[in-house]
Amino acid sequence: MPVYIRKNVSFTPPSIYNMQLEDDSDYLLDPDQLRDILPQPYRMIDKILTQILDSVWEIVETKDNALLAEARKIRPPNFDEAERLDVSTLALM
Repeated sequence: MPVYIRKNVSFTPPSIYNMQLEDDSDYLLDPDQLRDILPQPYRMIDKILTQILDSVWEIVETKDNALLAEARKIRPPNFDEAERLDVSTLALM
């Protein structure tokens, strides 16, 4: 069984000084580009689900804002009557 081995081959890692500088265009700045593009039927499903979630979230926000607005209203205080006065006798005095 023959084995082929090259002679005088040694791998030397590149030194720090010989490394190429990183290019800023290699990085993704938009976080939406981190996800892979889905095939067409799944993109349509994703789009529909996103629309449904957005519409539901708007409904939740409007209900939450209505509850907060109702809680912020200043209501007049309700006092229990301590003693009932008879108005007819007070007018005669």
